Amino acid sequence: MVILPPGQPQGKPKACNYGLIHARGEYVVIYDAEDIPEPDQLKKAVVAFRNGGSFFAPLINPLFWFLTVAWFATRSGMVQMLFPAPLFYLGTLALFVGNFTFTYVNIAGTLQRGYYDLAAYALLTPIYWALMSVAAWKGLLQLFYAPSYWEKTRHGLYKTDTGESAAR
Repeated sequence: MVILPPGQPQGKPKACNYGLIHARGEYVVIYDAEDIPEPDQLKKAVVAFRNGGSFFAPLINPLFWFLTVAWFATRSGMVQMLFPAPLFYLGTLALFVGNFTFTYVNIAGTLQRGYYDLAAYALLTPIYWALMSVAAWKGLLQLFYAPSYWEKTRHGLYKTDTGESAAR
């Protein structure tokens, strides 16, 4: 246990920053009191990181979508100057196949776990991907104009086993 030294501001962001200074592991996780992680959630995360998860993927994806739309809408010479045709078509194919695979895996996962009522919502994965890209860009920009700002999350939108709200 690490005790937070006195000073302002107080709160979770300061505690996290101070805790990271003293962290010794290769990976660090922070849980809130109301979090209910799966038993093997940390193992899955470590495997995902070791298999090459990229920090920049959510930032780059909207750029590729924009270039693809620009190309098909305008046949702009600018896109041809940036990317030779074979490279552009290969990248576009990878973009569509990658997003299809991402959506398919989400649908397959819900069906495999027996969450049949959620399978239709898994079709919304591309919207999630776009929102994740927006959040990644917002976070990157906040590093420059508000580096100490902490996005607040409303909790308590689920029910506990007893049927009571977990909101504090």
